[in-house]
Amino acid sequence: MAATWLLLGALPRRPWANGTGVDASWYLALNHIHQQGIRFGREIAYTAGPLAYLFTPEPELVPALPVLALRLATWGVIVLAVLAAMQRFGPAPGAAVAFVFSTQALLDRSPADVWQAAYMAALLSAAWAGAWAPVRLGVAGFAAGLSLLLKINEGWTATALYYMLCIPALWRHRPGRFQAIGLLALPPAILLAWFAWAERDVLAVFPYLWNSIETIRGYSQAMSLDGPLWQLGLTLLYGALILSIPALCCESSWLRQPAFLCFLLSAFMGFKHAMVRQDGHADLALQKLALAGLFLLAVCASPCVRQVLLLVLAFGSAFTWFYAVQEQQWLVRIALSRLAPSGIAGAAGNLLNWEREYGNLQRLSDSARVHLRLPEEFHQRIGGGSVDGFPHCVDVIRANGWKYRPRPTIESSAVYTTKLDRMNAAHFLSERAPGFVLIVWEAIDGRHPLLQDAATLHALRTRYQPVLNNDRALLLQRRPTPIQPLWTPAGESAASWDQRLPLPQPAPGEPIYIAADIRPSLYGSLRSFFLRSAPVHLRVWRRSGRESWYRTVPALLGTPVQISPLPDNLPALAATLHDPFLAEDDPVQAIAWITPRPAEYSPLIRIRWSRVRWPKDEP
Repeated sequence: MAATWLLLGALPRRPWANGTGVDASWYLALNHIHQQGIRFGREIAYTAGPLAYLFTPEPELVPALPVLALRLATWGVIVLAVLAAMQRFGPAPGAAVAFVFSTQALLDRSPADVWQAAYMAALLSAAWAGAWAPVRLGVAGFAAGLSLLLKINEGWTATALYYMLCIPALWRHRPGRFQAIGLLALPPAILLAWFAWAERDVLAVFPYLWNSIETIRGYSQAMSLDGPLWQLGLTLLYGALILSIPALCCESSWLRQPAFLCFLLSAFMGFKHAMVRQDGHADLALQKLALAGLFLLAVCASPCVRQVLLLVLAFGSAFTWFYAVQEQQWLVRIALSRLAPSGIAGAAGNLLNWEREYGNLQRLSDSARVHLRLPEEFHQRIGGGSVDGFPHCVDVIRANGWKYRPRPTIESSAVYTTKLDRMNAAHFLSERAPGFVLIVWEAIDGRHPLLQDAATLHALRTRYQPVLNNDRALLLQRRPTPIQPLWTPAGESAASWDQRLPLPQPAPGEPIYIAADIRPSLYGSLRSFFLRSAPVHLRVWRRSGRESWYRTVPALLGTPVQISPLPDNLPALAATLHDPFLAEDDPVQAIAWITPRPAEYSPLIRIRWSRVRWPKDEP
């Protein structure tokens, strides 16, 4: 009864409305990419996949039926996993399993988290099978292949988990050749079939996968964000507690079972998801480990040990509820309302009237963005031209009804490595580039909008010129021909951490550029892999004595970026772009590199200074 109630409470609901901000911008970008038929792999390199628009759809751009189909499939797989748990372990353990799954489905700020519960449910149902279960393996393989198209880092995890289960099962049971080949080929076959049918380019799957490795590789350094130490300690302690339960079996065979390896991998990925960016991610830390811990049910032979394990896993999910009550009461209120009889009836009614409810979502999205409308002069200038947003203001483009043309990484905050930065730069220099670029002064994690993706900024300066601005936005238009700046070396220097460095003597009309070589130490590389990297900040002193701190991405600092003049608002940027000979009111005079854990990096920072003379635009 309890399991049924929890599963009914987790019935699919209408998606969240796409509002404003950084997250809403890339949600909207994925919708536009789908609607315009822009290809992943060849043109887009992002953490989300070509089907990720189904997570956060915009009704005017995405039909209702595929969205409903994915949500029903997600819920259906979770139901099947709960039924498999009841069949194998009994009603009470099945209810505990339902509690773990439903916690992730109900406290769903991110639709990707709900999908994670679904593909884990498919894999777990295969892991719990007591005999040869090709249908369960087939469902798990399909879920793994679909994950590669929804969220690529989750897709890599799901695929690895699938083969950890599939290959040993095939070895033990030795099915027919065609059945074995079909199960082994299932995840890549789904991936290739989609790229052949929807992306119209099966070979694009190779750059798609390669670019995904690039984004995964740079994420732990570029997006790291520290949080309370107790969260890290509690998560590690809880993971160790889960792992200690099978040791009560007093057997060593469980260490060699595929389900144990699946637990290690899924627990590690859940830990990384929670701890790289602790803001808004660590609240699900124990829940992610509880979900991973369900794999260990397959290695516990004793019913008593399974009961202890399920109590520990249920504690992790229960703690997630209590933590959400403290930090996000609105989310708990919504979740509890879904568990009420009226909420279950409302969810069923929404499913029966899905087209109408889905259509109402557009009205909510539009009303949330109405304040982003820009004056008519922007519309007259752009006309029917294409626009990209920098650093990330796709919400403004959508609110004004312009044609959106994305760069490969969609937003500046997703430029994790030099390769990704150069891909964006090459895009803006190519014929595929948009006619206009809209700049809104914003950046995440205390960054400076002009100190993020240096190669992209240089391409913008070379290929675009300012044509219109107000206090909210700056519009750049593509030049008929690119301009060529003159670069002059201005010296090299070496500095240690927190050492104040004066800038070279400025020259009229010649901005100063800086490139820094900041390399991780061996300890820093290991810490980045297992946890996260220490943030690196640029400390800036201006002539007036005013100081500023800006978060930087060490992997991107090898490309020269303008440090003086360094505008600190949109009007100042517009003035600098219009007239490179304009003197800055409060120029930067010195800098220093700061990090809370210098041991993670080389103690010596090599710096190259340059002066750049930009041609002045004619009116």
